[in-house]
Amino acid sequence: MKQNFGLLQAGILLALVLLLFLPTFLIGMLDLETASRSFAAGDYARAAQAFAHAARRLPWQKHLWGQAAQTAFLAGETEQALLWFAEGEARRALTLADWIAYGDAFQSAGDTDSAIWAWKQSILHFGINAEAEKRLAQAYRSKGEYELALSCLQKALELAPEDAEAHFEQGLLLAALRPASALPDLMKAAALDPSFDPPVQVLRTELNRASLTIGEPAYQFLIAGRALAALGHWDLAAEAFRRAIEAKADYAEAWAWLGEVRQHTGQDGRPALDRALSLNQTSASIWAFDGLYWLRQNQPEKALEACKKSVALEPENAAWQVALGDAAAAAGEFSQAIAAYQRATELDPEHLAAWRGLTVVSLESGADISGLGRVAARQLLRLAPDDWLSHDLAGQMALALRAPQEAEEQLLKAIELAPENPAPHLHLALVYLEFGKISAAYDKLLDTIQLDPQGSYGWQAKRLVEQYFP
Repeated sequence: MKQNFGLLQAGILLALVLLLFLPTFLIGMLDLETASRSFAAGDYARAAQAFAHAARRLPWQKHLWGQAAQTAFLAGETEQALLWFAEGEARRALTLADWIAYGDAFQSAGDTDSAIWAWKQSILHFGINAEAEKRLAQAYRSKGEYELALSCLQKALELAPEDAEAHFEQGLLLAALRPASALPDLMKAAALDPSFDPPVQVLRTELNRASLTIGEPAYQFLIAGRALAALGHWDLAAEAFRRAIEAKADYAEAWAWLGEVRQHTGQDGRPALDRALSLNQTSASIWAFDGLYWLRQNQPEKALEACKKSVALEPENAAWQVALGDAAAAAGEFSQAIAAYQRATELDPEHLAAWRGLTVVSLESGADISGLGRVAARQLLRLAPDDWLSHDLAGQMALALRAPQEAEEQLLKAIELAPENPAPHLHLALVYLEFGKISAAYDKLLDTIQLDPQGSYGWQAKRLVEQYFP
């Protein structure tokens, strides 16, 4: 009798427990179903919340915190993702993929040190993996710790020897650190992925040239740095120039290049340029860099003086003539700018920047639009037919020449090539306004405002809307 009563009590207790926890369990399973459906539909924000709800209601499924965090990160909710990753970390429930994404979230939030910590944790918990090592390499590169970056890439390539991107990145690093060793990785990258071939060929040509100067490491670093700068790898170019100076402290050209690339990495290039000028006042390239610096500082008169010295030293160099034209145009000396650009086209008839400069100056000054301007615009279309700016300038030139159909065709082509660029949208609106297509003009002005709400094109479009559509 007592035994039966005890079993009855146990049964009642079990029933009470089930009544207490079953609804929570069922709701948690419904949360999981919602999360799966939302994720499949691409509604990552809702899916992330559902995963988090499920994690709270199904505490034995600790891995759901990582899923919630990863999904929140996909939804662009980085701050929330970091909180849920931390929850998963506290419960020791993060997977390898979670740790990788945890680092990505830190990196997205601008916290590189924490990102490095997370990727290192992935290695600590799950062993060396190529994805973590590649990310660590990028992080160390961003911090200027290039040898550490190289070490991580070497580990990644041991695990994934056919990774073209890793070979290319390692080749770039070696170009800055040890130029003579860079080509094998670069060539391997191009062989694995043809999309790397164009930049590899640029580096290959210059590195082969540098290799001919045995016993001149400063020059080798200079050549490698110039090639890296041409490809827009400003940080590595700066490191190459720094090493050139380390090898030869009075290397004026390396100081000038260092001053130039520092401006592209958000640093002050003036001290390096001053050092270059103190070492060599007879270098046309150094004066050209000086002119470019002052042009960026919105001091065109100083830029013009520097570029004049550059041209005086090397009058047959088309690049220096273009630099002189740019400085003169910025200073409002349009006749001098036209003369410089024309001289550049005489020295190099295929010089795109010279023809572009002539087109712009003709438009801005109104000088010989039907002659010089039209010819320059046609040359742009011949030399760079797939460049949106060529068609944008040609469209503006056609508007100036009162040729509305041609202007519309050219500007529509510019929009086709660069649909997110506000400039051709605004210029097409001006064409429509000029020739009475008011409704079409209004649409293009709205497009411009949407594409550039805080920029100069958007500002102009807003003023035109206020003027023509009050």
